Amino acid sequence: MYKKIKCIIVVILIIVSMVLLGSCHVEPNAFSIPTIEEDENYFETEYFTCYMYHFSQGDVVNILGLTERGQEKEEIVIPEKIDGKSIIWNQRAWTNYWRSDKLKKIFIPAGIDVDRSYLFKYCPKLEKLIFLSTDPEEYRSGFNRQSTYGGGYPKYVYEKSRTTFLEYTSYSESSFTAANIEMFNNYENEINEGIYWMDHLEEGKKLKTIPANPIREEYEFTGWYVEKECINIINLEEITMGEETITLYAGWKK
Repeated sequence: MYKKIKCIIVVILIIVSMVLLGSCHVEPNAFSIPTIEEDENYFETEYFTCYMYHFSQGDVVNILGLTERGQEKEEIVIPEKIDGKSIIWNQRAWTNYWRSDKLKKIFIPAGIDVDRSYLFKYCPKLEKLIFLSTDPEEYRSGFNRQSTYGGGYPKYVYEKSRTTFLEYTSYSESSFTAANIEMFNNYENEINEGIYWMDHLEEGKKLKTIPANPIREEYEFTGWYVEKECINIINLEEITMGEETITLYAGWKK
C-alpha cells in the first residue's frame, strides 16, 4: 500500500513539473535584432534603424538605433519626420540599438521624446544633447522623470529659454547650458522664438554639422549673415569658435 501511494505521489509531481515548465515564458534574447525579413514593419534609412507602428490616428516611426553608416558619425540629427511620418523615439521593445563608439553629439528637434534613460548606454563617447526647441513642453514626456534624456549627458538649449527649462524640469543649475551658436530665421511672426538652429562648440573648433537651408514660403534663402540687416554674409564651414556667442541671421529674397 505504501509503495502504491509513493508511486502516485511521484507521478503527480512529474505531471505538475511538466505543466509548470510548459507554462514558462522564455524571453527573447535582448540582443537579437529583427531584420526586414522577420518583420515587415522594420526598415532602415541611411543612418537609422526604424520600426513602423500603425495606430488609428495614423502611422508613426520609432527610431530604434543606428545603421552601420550611422555608427560612423560623430554628430547626428534626429529627423522631424521619416517618409512623412511623425517620429517617436523610445526603447520599449529593444534596448541595445543605440551602439556607437564614435557618436559625440545629437541634435533633437521639437516633439521628440526619449523614453528610456539607457537609450545611450552603448554610446561611451556621447557628450552633448542639443535641444533645438526653445519650449520644454515640446519634450514634456521626456522630462517626466529625472533619468530621462540621460541625467549625466550635458544638455544645451537657447540661452534665453534656459531658465524656462530649469523651472519646467526642476533639474539642477548645471543640467542645461546655453548654446553658443544661434541661428535665426530672421522674419516676422517667427516660431520657436525665431531660432532655426543651435549648436555648442569649444573654443577653436569648427562646425561639423551644417544645417539644411531654412525654407520660407515665397522667398529664396540667400545665406547666413552676421547682422539682422543681412550685410555681411558668412560661410558656415569657415566659422571658428571664439570666446563670444556667434549669432547669425538668415537672408531672404522675394
